[in-house]
This record gives sequence, C-alpha cells and structure tokens, in this order.
Amino acid sequence: ALDLTAVALQEERFQGAATAVATELATRLSCDRVAVGFVRGKQVKVRALSHSSAVQGKMNLVRAIGEAMDESVDQMATLVYPAVEGQENRVMKAHEALAREHGDATILTIPFVARDGKPFGAMTLERSEGEPFDEDAQGLADSVAALLGPVLEEKRRNDRLIVVKAGESLWRQAKKVFGPRHVAVKLVVGGLAILAAVLTFAKGDYRVTANTVLKGEIQRVITAPYPGYISTARVRAGDVVKVGQVMCTLDDRDMTLERLKWSSQREQHLLEFRKAMAKGEIGTANALKEQVRQAEAQLDLLDKQLSRASIVAPFDGIVVTGDLSQSLGAPVERGQVLFEVAPLDDYRVVLEVDERDVNEIRLTQRGTLILNAFPEERMPFKVEKVTPVSIAREGRNYFNIEARFDRVTPRLRPGLEGTSKVEVGRRNLFWIYAHDLIDWVRLWVWSWWP
Repeated sequence: ALDLTAVALQEERFQGAATAVATELATRLSCDRVAVGFVRGKQVKVRALSHSSAVQGKMNLVRAIGEAMDESVDQMATLVYPAVEGQENRVMKAHEALAREHGDATILTIPFVARDGKPFGAMTLERSEGEPFDEDAQGLADSVAALLGPVLEEKRRNDRLIVVKAGESLWRQAKKVFGPRHVAVKLVVGGLAILAAVLTFAKGDYRVTANTVLKGEIQRVITAPYPGYISTARVRAGDVVKVGQVMCTLDDRDMTLERLKWSSQREQHLLEFRKAMAKGEIGTANALKEQVRQAEAQLDLLDKQLSRASIVAPFDGIVVTGDLSQSLGAPVERGQVLFEVAPLDDYRVVLEVDERDVNEIRLTQRGTLILNAFPEERMPFKVEKVTPVSIAREGRNYFNIEARFDRVTPRLRPGLEGTSKVEVGRRNLFWIYAHDLIDWVRLWVWSWWP
C-alpha cells in the first residue's frame, strides 16, 4: 500500500497518478484489469484503467464497470463476485452483467469512503482466470483503497479547471448559508446583505477632497531701486511689518559723494554765469545757464535715489520671502527681488483638485478647510473661481480652485497647507465609495478595447 502511494505521489497530474496506480495494482495482484472511478453527480465515472492511457473508445466496458462501481457505492460495501461463503447478501446484478459480457471470472469492487462516511469513488479489480480473491487479497485491496482513495481524490480536485473549483466553492458556501447549521456564516452573510442594501439605497453627502494652500490676496514684490550694495537688513521671511517700516537699506555713500560733486559743479557754473552776465557776455551766460540746469537735474535724480535707499513696507503684512541678513555688503542690480510681502487680513484659498473630480466643482459651493497647523479648527469657505489651467505633479493633473474664507483668524499665515472638502451634494453611498474604482475600470477597458 505504501509503495502504491509513492507511485501516486510521483505523478504530477491526476490522470497519470490514477493510471499508474491501477497498472501497478493489477501487476501486484495478478489482475487482468483494474479500474478507478469517482463520483460525479449521482453516478460513478470511470477515470482510469490499468495498462491504458485513456478510457475513450471502450464505452461498453466503461459503462459496465461504472454500473458495478455504482452498486458498491450505493450499498457502501465491498462486493465480491461470485459471492464467497459468509458474505452478506448484496445486490450484484451489474457485477453479474460485467462478468457475463466481458468474460471475467472474479470481480472485486471496493468503495472509497471519506472521513464523514460519504463515498466519493470506487476501485474495481477483475480476474478472468485463476483463483478468486481470498481474504489476504481483499485485505490488501481494502488497505490500498483506504490509503490511496483520499490521495487520488485530492489530486483529482486540484487538477480541475479553476472555473470548476470556483463554482464548487460557491455551491459549498451557498449550502452553508441556506442549509442547516453554520449560524456564524449566516450572520456574516446577513450583515453583508444589510450593508449592501444600505450602500445601494441610502444617500450621503458627497465631498471632493483636495490639498490646499493659503496665499495672500495680493503679494507685493520689493525690488532694488538702483544698483548698489546691501547696507542693513532689518527683517526677513516670516516677520510681520507695518506700513512705512524700514525693511533694509542700501549703501548711499557713493551717491552722497556724487551729489557733493554735482552740487559743487552747480555752484561753480552759477558763479561763472553771474560773471558772464556782469560782463555782458550773453552767449557764454546762456551756455553756463544750461550747465547749471544740468547739474540741478542730476542733483534731483540723486536726491530721489537717496530717498529710496531705505526700502519700506508698502502695507501691513508678512514677509513671505527674503532674507538679506546673510548678504550684507553684497551687490544688487536694479530690479532684483529683495522681498515679497503679503497682507495678513486677506487670503486666497487655493485648492488642488484632481482632474477626475474637477467637473463636480461649481461656483458658490461651500466647503471646509482643516490646516495642518491647526487640526482642531475647521474653517468654512466658498468657491469663487475655477481656473481652466492644469498643473502636473507626481504623474497626475490638478486644477487650481480659488475660494474665500467666511472669516479670517489672526493665526493664519500665507503658505499654510491643509486639506479641504468641498460639498458637492447628496449621492448614493455605493457611488460615493466606488465611483473612483468604476471610472478606473472603464478607462482601463476602453484603453484595451480594440
């Protein structure tokens, strides 16, 4: 029996294992033919014959053997034909027909019985001549059936198509749900059914979630008014400034010297102009007068540049960018950005809405923002603008949606980030939780559809 088990386990597929076992058993027990069958529906179907790789083409023989196996399985007993002394009276019409039609002298059929007592197949051994199956042969055959039956059944079940396995599994679970016992399974399925009904028919608030950043309503850029050098830096990014507060100063020594030069030139030209007028040299006086005007124009220009050497805040706000404390003495060019200042009492709420949800956003819709810095505070807002320009990030496209706060708290600062939820309306709960997956499947099917 162990040797036959090893023969069965050496084969990867069920058909090869069943044929090898039948052939080996026929050789060891001097049988003309050994057949192995398994229950399919309400009848036993012959799956393997000894010394034969296939059972097709032997329909009459296979049918007769299958009927003999049915007799053994139906009666849940080992049948020996012809009957031996001491054997219980059993129905063996199919065995008699098998022996008569195919010339078998002795037939032994043993059922395969599972642990729960239900038969799942049978094994039929045939001898055309020689001695009948004695007690030793029957004992060996019973041992082989008890040991090999479950092994071959497991191989048969594993060798089926996955569709068949899935169908059987569903049928088995259905019997647990609608049949007796298995209270836990019924409770779980009932709960899932109730949940499915709630998701299908109930409605909830659908909200679009988006990453959000605060930006100032206006953001003024402070630039260098003329080429020069950084003299002092009194504020940096994050500082709150008042209107007119000095933010930094530029070195004005060169311009001061330049002003002294033009001032002395003006006085010199003015003195020479007066001398020319006293002598009556009108032409020379007119030329000197133009030189005086030129010097005065240069002085006006230098005065205006000196007045802008101190860069002041244009309004009350916060310095968003800019730190010149580490650049004292560094040269700057005219128009170079030094600071960016945003107001503290007026903000834009900029939502980055995924392109899959942007069609749900409408003007005047309400929403709520929770900032990472203040997770305990919910801030309501209203959508005011849907921009048609998209931005790409991390392989996804987003649209900027602008909104306004209903009220502004003093703790807010430009650049704070958080998460917003825009209230779209009432939708089916199943749609709320599954529409992303459904849309993804639609796009995937469309992309692969010819």
